Amino acid sequence: MDAPRPPESRRIGERRLHRLSPWFHVVEAVLHEGRETSTWHFQDHPGAAVAVPVTAEGTVLVSSEYRIALDQVVLEVPGGRIDAGETAEQAALREMFEEVGAVSERAVHLGRFHNSPGSSNEVTHAYAALGARVVAPRAGTVETTVRDLVAQASRGGCADASTLTAVLLARAAGLLGPA
Repeated sequence: MDAPRPPESRRIGERRLHRLSPWFHVVEAVLHEGRETSTWHFQDHPGAAVAVPVTAEGTVLVSSEYRIALDQVVLEVPGGRIDAGETAEQAALREMFEEVGAVSERAVHLGRFHNSPGSSNEVTHAYAALGARVVAPRAGTVETTVRDLVAQASRGGCADASTLTAVLLARAAGLLGPA
C-alpha cells in the first residue's frame, strides 16, 4: 500500500546538477508545499539489485567489504548497480559471481525497496539465489548462518541496509533457516 501524499505537496520542477560519478547524478528539485516552494537535492540512481546466496546447507554467502564512507569493514550480500541493458535478476547474479564467486540453481525475486527515500530515488531489487555454490573463490567471502549474520548486525558488523532488508525478505519468504 502506498503512503498517502499530502494534497498540497508536489514536485513542480527539476534539473540535473552534477554527474559526480558513473553511478548516479545529483538532481535539484523544486517542491510546492501549499503556498510555499522549497528546493531539495537528491541522488538520481539507475537502480540496484542484491542477491542472498543460499547454499544447499542453508548457509548464506556474504562479502567482507571495506566501505570508505563508513571507514570500516562490513558484511554484505552481493549487490550493485543494474547496468544498461541488464535485468535486475541478471545484475544480482552477475554481482554474486563478481563478489563471492558463486553461481546458483535458481533465483527467486523477493521484492523491491527504496534504500534512502529522503535523499535518493534508488530502487533495489532483492533476490534469493538458491543452491548457491562457490565456483571461483574470492578473498573476503564468508559463509555464515542467518543467526550469526543477525548477531553481526546487532554489533554493527553488518551495517548495510540492503543486506539487512534482503535477508529479512528471504527469511519472511521461508527461504532461510531460523534467525
